[in-house]
Amino acid sequence: MPSYFISPPDDTDWSLAPAEFEARLRERWPDAELRPAPEGSPMAFHFTIDVGGESLDGAYAADGQTLWIETGSEDQMAELAVWFRGQVPEHEELDFADEGLEIEVPLNPSITPEQFLERFAAA
Repeated sequence: MPSYFISPPDDTDWSLAPAEFEARLRERWPDAELRPAPEGSPMAFHFTIDVGGESLDGAYAADGQTLWIETGSEDQMAELAVWFRGQVPEHEELDFADEGLEIEVPLNPSITPEQFLERFAAA
């Protein structure tokens, strides 16, 4: 499975500190497993959460702007993407994309999991 990421499409001063992201992640998924990233990594930590009865693996960047999705189904990615969109101020733009930027899905503030899946399938 390719890796996907969610981040602002353009330069911005916005960020969500890794400690705050961790707190919000644990609030939403209390059983989240977090693992520190190796020293020198651009990631703050890696995580595994249970979404819909199955594991989803991801990572959060130390810069506080990028969420990586390493494994998970489309439904799981939709749930995490919509949740993360809700953690970011509405005026900030966010995109969901694959590493090669062949798939790009703008995440507007009111996006639903169903809309995400439609846009993902069309990308």
